[in-house]
Amino acid sequence: MSGGRIDVFTLDQVTDYDFGQTLAVVEAGEMLDLLDTPGNRFLDADINGRKTLFAEQLLKLQTFKFVLQILSEAKKGAMPADVVKEELVFRFRTIDCEKMLKW
Repeated sequence: MSGGRIDVFTLDQVTDYDFGQTLAVVEAGEMLDLLDTPGNRFLDADINGRKTLFAEQLLKLQTFKFVLQILSEAKKGAMPADVVKEELVFRFRTIDCEKMLKW
């Protein structure tokens, strides 16, 4: 734990609760305004704030970072979907790349 922050999965390991119980405790803390979570900030934000928070969370995902990286290296910031799919399949063998591209 650093600066009063802890990941919910780490919290679950520390408490040795069932994960559902851990989530219930976190939700109760949110309802009592004792905890500041990304969910609370998201719900409290206006539409532009929500877009910003959503973008920040997306940028934490390795797959999303990778797609942005290959697009930034492409001419005009775009490339055919087939090329992106091939890159995803090569790098992330365990994900459904077709579904990811639709997202």
